[in-house]
Amino acid sequence: MAEVATEIELLQCEYAARCARVGCRRYKATTIARYLDNQGRALRQLEFCDQHANLIVRREERGGPPVRDLRRSR
Repeated sequence: MAEVATEIELLQCEYAARCARVGCRRYKATTIARYLDNQGRALRQLEFCDQHANLIVRREERGGPPVRDLRRSR
């Protein structure tokens, strides 16, 4: 049975990675999206460019899982 993410953390990506969004041609991923279970454990982690990371934030505004944006907290 697959677990469902109950929260998403957005962190600053400090290494070279390609955006995980299918069809995105940007090589420079700037954000790590960490999908967490109800106890705060990571279920999966994906890297995204700024444009696609902001889509995750907008999805939360429409009723998706809560997002903690920690990209600029450093």
